[in-house]
Amino acid sequence: MALTVLEAAGALGAEGAMLLDPALQRAVGFDEVCRAHARNLGRHGGPAAGRLLAAAADRAASQAERFMIKLLRGAGLTGWVVGYRAAGFVLDFAFPALRVAIEVDDWA
Repeated sequence: MALTVLEAAGALGAEGAMLLDPALQRAVGFDEVCRAHARNLGRHGGPAAGRLLAAAADRAASQAERFMIKLLRGAGLTGWVVGYRAAGFVLDFAFPALRVAIEVDDWA
C-alpha cells in the first residue's frame, strides 16, 4: 500500500500532499513510505514523491500541522514534540516538560 500511495501522490505533483497527508494519518506510516521510496528510486514520479517526503519529514500529519511547526519555529519556541504519545493518545504537539498539549485540526 505504501508504494501505491507514494506513486499516486508523486503523480499528482504539488497537489500530492492532499493524498499523502490523509494516507499518513490513517493508512501507512512515514517510515513505510520512505522504505518504499528507497526501494523504487528512479521510477516515474520519483522526484516529485521525494519532494513530498521531504516536506513530510517533520512528521506533521497535515498541512495545518506543518504550518504550526513553522509558527513554533518562527517564534523561537523550543521543547515541543510532534506526534507525542500520552495516555493512549497521539497528541499533535506537546510540550512534555510543561505538560501542555496542542491539537491542530484541518479539513481532513
